[in-house]
Amino acid sequence: MFCSLIKEYESAMIQDLQKFIRIDSIEDKKKVNMPFGQKVNDALEFVLNKGDEFGFKTKNVDGYAGYVEIGSGEHLIGILGHVDVVPSGSGWAYPPFEGVIVDNKIYGRGAIDNKGPIISALYSMKILSENNMVNEGNRIRLIIGTAEETSWEGIRHYVNNEEIPNVSFTPDANFPVIHGEKGLLDFDLNMHFKNKISENEISVLSIDGGESRNMVPSKSMARLFVPPKKMKEFLNKIEEYNNKYIAKIKAIFDPDSVKLLIDGKAAHGSTPEKGINAISYMILFLNSLNIKDGDKSKFLEHYSSLIGIEYDGMSLNCNFHDVLSGNLTLNIGTIRLKDNHVKLECNLRYPISVNYDNIKHNLNLKLKNTSLEYFEYEHLEPIFFSKSDSMVKN
Repeated sequence: MFCSLIKEYESAMIQDLQKFIRIDSIEDKKKVNMPFGQKVNDALEFVLNKGDEFGFKTKNVDGYAGYVEIGSGEHLIGILGHVDVVPSGSGWAYPPFEGVIVDNKIYGRGAIDNKGPIISALYSMKILSENNMVNEGNRIRLIIGTAEETSWEGIRHYVNNEEIPNVSFTPDANFPVIHGEKGLLDFDLNMHFKNKISENEISVLSIDGGESRNMVPSKSMARLFVPPKKMKEFLNKIEEYNNKYIAKIKAIFDPDSVKLLIDGKAAHGSTPEKGINAISYMILFLNSLNIKDGDKSKFLEHYSSLIGIEYDGMSLNCNFHDVLSGNLTLNIGTIRLKDNHVKLECNLRYPISVNYDNIKHNLNLKLKNTSLEYFEYEHLEPIFFSKSDSMVKN
């Protein structure tokens, strides 16, 4: 019955999802009443306006979150979604913010995570309401987050200021249900540079790459000083590298420096094996130059020995695995190196059965004799329910 009812709204759902995808709701600079920028706020208002159009109760929670609600009674059922998306990156077959339909599939950033599910939830609530299918004493509330891909400040603000549902679920995963999720550890690695060398050697002026810690970086750029006496050797190294590795280097020669560009392949930070990390390949090349650039050289050596082009944490002694959730993954999402400092933003996902303290212990041991400083940005424990649990079975 429900499938036949939802079929009536198929065209409207598709059109609304395309409109939703066209809002490039990447977190941006804070504005008045818009803590995560204009576009994230536009996406939040899009959902709330759709709820108003359907005649539902809606509320904007100070720009940090919002909700759309149907039904009446004491028992509150929550549906959790978020309107923000990670940066689009490069390598798209179709434009990321247009909602193009090809072979009955909608392509666009957020189509699955999490704009498509939000539209599905809205129209499901519409059908339930129109057909008096919400049991007496129950309310259903679609709770809309705004910073799920970054800080989680949106949902935290909601929790501190609004009613907490009696039971909740989130359509932000694979169909029909996910009953476990790896632990998440976001951290930064920092290093300050003191020692420098003479201008007669190759030196690193800057390295820049990536857009978000939970996204495999598709591009990386380095700017180097290469003295004339080193240029032939330098060009030979580029040729050797390009003959060996998939992420190719392009060199652009400016009057005072050489700019190196590497194109990788973007992927979600939870599946780094599906991408090509442009930052890691850039460091791989730079370390092959045997640069004598003081502390910057130390950084290149640290990165190469502890991370390299791996995505399983092996060189950090963190290559944990379990049958339930598979391998630990590590993604280096961004690098910013200039002047006297470098910062790496890292995204680590560890298996459900692995203890967080074991990971921290191994990380600290490996970093102990380096100049890299560890800063923990966020930690979320693994989640697991047995397949036999009533929440999963029902």
